[in-house]
Amino acid sequence: REAEQAALAEAREAAASARETAERLRRQAAADQQEVQRFTARFNEYKALQDGLSELQTLQRAAAQRATLLQASEQSRMPAVQLLEPAVAPGEVWRPRYARDAAIALGAAFVLGLLAMWFVELFNRQPAPPPTLVVAQPIGGSGYRGPQQATLAQPAAPALAGGAPALLEAQADLPRELARDELLALLHGASEEVRVAILLLLHGLSREEAIALDWNAVALDRRQLRIEGDPPRTLALQDALAARLARCAPRPGEPVLTAPGGGPLDGAALDAELLCAAHDAGLEDPAGIDAAALRHAYLAFLVRQGIRFADLAQLVGRLPADEMGAYSRLAPSGPRLSLEAIRLELVGAAELDAG
Repeated sequence: REAEQAALAEAREAAASARETAERLRRQAAADQQEVQRFTARFNEYKALQDGLSELQTLQRAAAQRATLLQASEQSRMPAVQLLEPAVAPGEVWRPRYARDAAIALGAAFVLGLLAMWFVELFNRQPAPPPTLVVAQPIGGSGYRGPQQATLAQPAAPALAGGAPALLEAQADLPRELARDELLALLHGASEEVRVAILLLLHGLSREEAIALDWNAVALDRRQLRIEGDPPRTLALQDALAARLARCAPRPGEPVLTAPGGGPLDGAALDAELLCAAHDAGLEDPAGIDAAALRHAYLAFLVRQGIRFADLAQLVGRLPADEMGAYSRLAPSGPRLSLEAIRLELVGAAELDAG
């Protein structure tokens, strides 16, 4: 009996396994059938594309054949050409000859220009101008006015004996001279850095000397400035400039005047700062106020006191001969004063601090 039950259990297991195998085969057959259907669809699409390609190739061959026939017919109508000699690059221009034609054109233009000038001079002659004599205009007021021309009605005078020139030598034009109230207004309207630059120029320094001045040349304890100019000179520090320099932090080896951004200052930047200060101060014609005008104000201040020019060079350096001639017209009549008798401070510290 037990053997029958075991055989029955094995039969049931075999039947279940057979059923699972049959179910798996059915699923696999269904999947294979779907794959076959997809392959059939793609194969049909391939056949359709292949048929279309065959038709396009047939049309292409027909079009190529027609193009060959048309080209053959056109070539048959073209004339026959026989090559006698191959073409080569020429070594020079045959025509036109540019050099020859340019020379002919320039020569013709020169001749025509001479003819035109001859006709103009022939029919449009101007009378000879009367002789002119340059007369120096006297200086009046605060500035020097340059030479002017005076026309004479009589013929020109004969040349002077010994070959001396008949015309007076023109003197240099002096810059605009600023009054004390204008200088004070300019100092009051300027920033602290620009005030130092203005006071240096009012010590007789030129623009280049003021820019090149460094802290090694400033001796605040001895109240002196050492200028490496022409000639080298030592100037006494005036109270206004000494007070401004004492407020600054000395930087040995670096320039006293620096640009607003901290870099080196050049002449154009210094004149621009002075122009801004003159504009802010409300001065008339601020464009005429620059470093040369400020230095000229100090030189005129000294010359109008009657300083000797030999002592003037110790303060402001050597001046050109034409400038010295112009400044000599600003000097008062009478005996000249030594350096000890001259007031050197144009703007005092009290006046500057009062603003």
